[in-house]
Amino acid sequence: MVSAFSISEAQLVALFAESIAYGMHVVTFAICMWTWVHRSSTSKSARSCPVNTCKN
Repeated sequence: MVSAFSISEAQLVALFAESIAYGMHVVTFAICMWTWVHRSSTSKSARSCPVNTCKN
């Protein structure tokens, strides 16, 4: 059975899908970092150790 896409077309579709997914990742990361910085402005220790594994 012959494929509907050629290799070139499949690579273009994959590049488009990958760039959309990467863009969503970058936007989500930026929102998380902005929230982390602005929410931790009240307690400075939360910014230095975001995970509760630090020994105080």
